[in-house]
Amino acid sequence: MSSSRPEASPLSREATIHRNISRLLSKRRGRPSKTSHLPPVEPASSVSSMKEMLASIDRDVIEEMLKTTGQRNAVCYAEMVDYEGNRTSNDGLPNEPLVAGPSPNGTIDENTLFGIGSVQKTIIATALGFIVEEPTTLARLKDDKAPKIQDIMKGEETWSEPAFLILNQLRGIRGKQTLEIPSRISPSLKELLVHVRAFSANQRYLFGPEGTIFMSDEVFERIMRDLGDKAGDTLGYNSSYSNWNYVVAGMIVQETMGTKTLSEALKILVLDELKMSCTVLDLDGFNTKKTGIAEAFIDTVELGCHRVDRPRYFQDTTELSVGGGYSCVEDLAKLLAFLTRKFLMEDWKEFFRLHGVGTDTFDYTSTTIGNYGLLDSPVMGMQSFDRTEQAPYLLGKEEKGSHYVISKAGAVKGYSCHYYIEPNEGIFVIVLTNSSGIIDMSNHIGQYMLQQMLKLKPRVDFVEKVRQIYASRRQFLIDSRNTEPRSDHNGFNLEELSRLAGVYEHRLSQQRIIIDMKNHEAEVYVDGQSPKHPKRTQELRMAWIREDTFSVYPVSGECTIDGYGAAWFGLEFEVQKTQGQISALLARSTSSAGTRDDVYHRIQ
Repeated sequence: MSSSRPEASPLSREATIHRNISRLLSKRRGRPSKTSHLPPVEPASSVSSMKEMLASIDRDVIEEMLKTTGQRNAVCYAEMVDYEGNRTSNDGLPNEPLVAGPSPNGTIDENTLFGIGSVQKTIIATALGFIVEEPTTLARLKDDKAPKIQDIMKGEETWSEPAFLILNQLRGIRGKQTLEIPSRISPSLKELLVHVRAFSANQRYLFGPEGTIFMSDEVFERIMRDLGDKAGDTLGYNSSYSNWNYVVAGMIVQETMGTKTLSEALKILVLDELKMSCTVLDLDGFNTKKTGIAEAFIDTVELGCHRVDRPRYFQDTTELSVGGGYSCVEDLAKLLAFLTRKFLMEDWKEFFRLHGVGTDTFDYTSTTIGNYGLLDSPVMGMQSFDRTEQAPYLLGKEEKGSHYVISKAGAVKGYSCHYYIEPNEGIFVIVLTNSSGIIDMSNHIGQYMLQQMLKLKPRVDFVEKVRQIYASRRQFLIDSRNTEPRSDHNGFNLEELSRLAGVYEHRLSQQRIIIDMKNHEAEVYVDGQSPKHPKRTQELRMAWIREDTFSVYPVSGECTIDGYGAAWFGLEFEVQKTQGQISALLARSTSSAGTRDDVYHRIQ
């Protein structure tokens, strides 16, 4: 396939990359790094080499990785985009996805829907890209408020405007009450999308121990100021990946478009524009396409990989922004092809401008569509739920040096997914799986595909690597179960346990811990106080740590360390008394350094 492309730079790809990366990351800790757009380099790959890349991926290896861990299905996809935006592959046609795992009667294919979790954030970011970077987007608004909206969303300079101010200005135009905004943090719109100078995680306010999303728009709007002021030391250089940032971003998208729901706004801005016709972002779509949605499975120590109900996080902007909808490799390929083309054409420069950020242990670079870093660095896959910084398994290098890749992970109960973009080659990889729990197979399968396609060395035996990681993490869970003291070993006696029964409320989030006594045993639940949409966890079990101190865990079959319930892992509740009467539960985290203690006051 011939195409008129710009002449390649006389510099080697490696030299060009490192020249530009040197502009990105300041080595002076404690202050924000300079930002820079990474100019694209002429893709070295061709259609023929893309065929060779795809041929190097062994389906049997992926099947063996799934069998080793007892996981279910994986749908894998890889493609390349040239400077003209053409999706170049076999005979100029889109590639066929690789489907691994049991697929009775061909029920799993390129149009099968999987839960995408935090990949929803990329759809929200792309919607803001259309709003800010494409002048015609708002010009098409059939809305009497459009002129005032255009005054706020006025092109590239909007990225540097305070995000909370933008939201309140939009709400004012829409005739809604403005929100009390945090005084401690004030991210720009762009900083909000890359998680800099913005909210800290505070996952426990958002999720229950088994991953139930408790927060609603009405509660979030009420506590946004307090939540931001509890951010801790996340200002300036350091980044704190937080779902709350994209709740605000989703609200900005919705208020800009003036729609009743965020899903309507995203459909207009992204799904319709990119012809992503299969993607489901609302309950009606979920019910309509239910037969085309892959079954959800969760892997636990107690029950192995077993089927669970497919999550439905469509209630409001908060749920959709955090829990995500459902999409397929065909639709996500359209999204990534569009974004890769924009990068190669140097469009949306401010949208793609890189931000040097950092953690307590290393520096990395963030973009609006994922983390950016070397394949042989700890940045690779760091958003995965089974990934820890500085983990010992890193990908190798090509002979010409290491590749820089954008990576993004998404996980929700029963599903996990990853995508990777090698922007200088115009290559992207997508992996969707319908299982979550002990290990994130989408991450490991995606890394295997990159190793094969880019001929990285030293080679990793991914089947053996996955086997070792899975065994190690599974044993960790078994050991943690075996070492938990039980209520029949120590802690409260029956009379004291009866006095503990009651309702305890967290003043900020209004999250409640409910302890009931039935048949001489305690039944424990957590619920979220949203008058319009009350929610409650499934029954939790109480494990005594020591006298007057206990933890709560999901019941057998739901206890995993994937995703969001991990915020409750290592959380201890100390019983507090006033004048001999139980008055509160003090929540103290033993697994997250610097996390503040929280008090749940007894109200019943």
